[in-house]
Amino acid sequence: MTFSRVKNTEVRCSVALLSALAATPAAADRTTTSVTASGDVSATDNVFATEREVRESDVSFTFRPGVLFGYDGPRVSHELSLEGEVLEFARHSDEPSVSIRGGARTRIQTTRFTSFSASLDGSNGVLTAISARSSPDVTGPQLVPLGRIDTITGNGNASLSWDTGRNTQITPSVFARYSRADDNGVDVDGNPDPTINTSQEYGSNLAISRSWRDNSVDLAAGVTVLRPERVAPITAMPGSRPAPPI
Repeated sequence: MTFSRVKNTEVRCSVALLSALAATPAAADRTTTSVTASGDVSATDNVFATEREVRESDVSFTFRPGVLFGYDGPRVSHELSLEGEVLEFARHSDEPSVSIRGGARTRIQTTRFTSFSASLDGSNGVLTAISARSSPDVTGPQLVPLGRIDTITGNGNASLSWDTGRNTQITPSVFARYSRADDNGVDVDGNPDPTINTSQEYGSNLAISRSWRDNSVDLAAGVTVLRPERVAPITAMPGSRPAPPI
């Protein structure tokens, strides 16, 4: 077994380009719209984390525009967010990596004793670009596959909270998550032959909370179903793995 020493030096600079807050005149006390943009410049002397003899340097530029909308009414509140990201490496990118993230959250006070809340989030991007969002001083070692890995993720949940009025709260909830990763692989002739990994997860939870003057008790139970699936070329190791039946 041979061990090699890999050294990677990175310099990073971030700057917030714009942050604005506006409200519509008709409902200035209930709605807000925030527009943001930030930039990031990073330089490294070992972009591929290889040995000293073959390491290569590069400079990357990142631009993230975004918008956030909020509404806060007497019994309801809503929040919508959307952010884009453009990542470009000066020497080792044929074209910029573009990804989008978005989400929605809502909370409704349906009655005096019940409330409903829900959220939905989704994003796409390139795995190496997602890993580059955090600087090395705030992350630990990471294993990242070689090549371009395109990812899509999404999740949603909803819950209904019931306060009995006697210091007891019952909260049932449901959730679902989905992820997909495509390695954009090709065969020996250069034809597309990717390995695609997908994962589906969904389930429900039930939480019961009872409080007294000096203490409280919380109970929670849940059921989760996970269905991973792998579709790979015939020569890949490991090979394809169909999703198990429910």
